[in-house]
Amino acid sequence: MQQIAPVLGAAPSAAHVTFRQKTEPVWDSCDGEPGTFGWDNVTVLAEFRGGGSPTAIVHRVRDAMRHLGWIYRARFSGRGIWYWYRSLSNGKLARAELDGPSQGTDKWDLLARAQPSARRVRGC
Repeated sequence: MQQIAPVLGAAPSAAHVTFRQKTEPVWDSCDGEPGTFGWDNVTVLAEFRGGGSPTAIVHRVRDAMRHLGWIYRARFSGRGIWYWYRSLSNGKLARAELDGPSQGTDKWDLLARAQPSARRVRGC
């Protein structure tokens, strides 16, 4: 959590953050099926509105993510989703994405997730 939580601060300073959430891994399964039990991903989520034009928002988030040590990898051209990756101290790879704005709104989502250190939920 400590390594991905700084992503919550990558929203543009002029944006209005409407929601922040940090979720630690929980023991889970695929509907109780044998052999699927394990830990969920660690996640952080920030939802925000405003902060400039879409182009300005993407540039500000890209700069903030680079400053935090995340590597920009790709933009999914059809929907407006931007991706970053970062290697964590436990050898796992974390992924972050900026998704926005939601259709008909000015809401953006900035989400980061990392696999747990122990066994993950499998087979879902």
